Amino acid sequence: MMSYRDCMDILNRVMHRGEGELFHHRTIADHAESVGGRVSTALSDTATSILSSNGFDPDTAMPLDVGALSRSITDPDVTDTSDEQWNAMISDMIGTYNIDRPEEEQICDIPLAQGMEALAAETCMISIDDVGVRHQKEQRKDGGTRQRKFVENTVIHIQADGKAYVITAVGMENAFRLLVAFLLQNHLMEDRHLVFFSDGAQNIRANIDKYFGYRPYTLILDWFHLAKRIRELSSMAFKMKKEEKQETIRKILRILWPGNVDKAIGYLHTIPGKSIKSKYYVEEMIAYLERKKPNITCHAARRARNLRISSNTSEKANDCLVAQRQKHNGMSWSFAGSGALALLTTLKMNNTLDSWLHEGRLSMSLVSEGRTISSIRAA
Repeated sequence: MMSYRDCMDILNRVMHRGEGELFHHRTIADHAESVGGRVSTALSDTATSILSSNGFDPDTAMPLDVGALSRSITDPDVTDTSDEQWNAMISDMIGTYNIDRPEEEQICDIPLAQGMEALAAETCMISIDDVGVRHQKEQRKDGGTRQRKFVENTVIHIQADGKAYVITAVGMENAFRLLVAFLLQNHLMEDRHLVFFSDGAQNIRANIDKYFGYRPYTLILDWFHLAKRIRELSSMAFKMKKEEKQETIRKILRILWPGNVDKAIGYLHTIPGKSIKSKYYVEEMIAYLERKKPNITCHAARRARNLRISSNTSEKANDCLVAQRQKHNGMSWSFAGSGALALLTTLKMNNTLDSWLHEGRLSMSLVSEGRTISSIRAA
């Protein structure tokens, strides 16, 4: 978690290195990159073995023959949410929530409120996030400034049965390949709800559909990012006094909280023209809600049942694995260097760093949630 230069200073002091024997920060960076590269290769080889033995293409992580897959994967046998007892429980919850609320803020879409995972033991929750750190090319062009772009690290947090595991890789396809292998290895695709959480990024949604389109799954737009986008667009769309604008934003969010996207769009159409600063951003907000509607759930019902409504676990993991260490001002990274450092931190978070360093052994198994969280906090 510290810089290579700080690590160099500590090692030289602790090991009493004299002139001519000093560690150099570049040596430590190269070593971290080398170890991270070996870990990446070992994980890839493990994924290849798992995918091949389960009827998946080892390179693409796609089923070789969907028809040959176990029915527990393609058509999972999970508790039926149309069960009468289930419906009665949901109806009671809806009745309690709707008391004294305006119609547009009530839970109106009953199927949306019902269509949740019934039992935690039948659910695997997967949060996905992407973070970019600056990449600096090795050479300058014509003596000019270095040409920069971003190294994209994908972080995936998997949670099931009170346990968790974190995957990281440079490149979303690499991360999804490891994800498919991990789910197969831990039997988390068999008779399970797969519930994905994301910030709404198009590439995440496209990859989920690509790698899991042969089986049922749920994709939920993270509430934090939904609310954040509404606030951003509202600040540019409305011309109101501060208190009035804040109340308008709160009203939109209260309508969206139970998943009433159409009613939120209807409310936007009722805002008088004199209160609109930019019609473009109002239309942009409407278009955003229409695009994201399939992934906007009934957050009110989920919160009432103490179910997750956000991808904050992957956001926190991303912060610990990548952002805290690699996104400081002036820092830039090679693809191998960024990925290796994030991967080594992931081993620590998954409590497998010691077994790799001392035994050369990796585990792709769920870890106690408490141990994973403590690793995140320690990091």
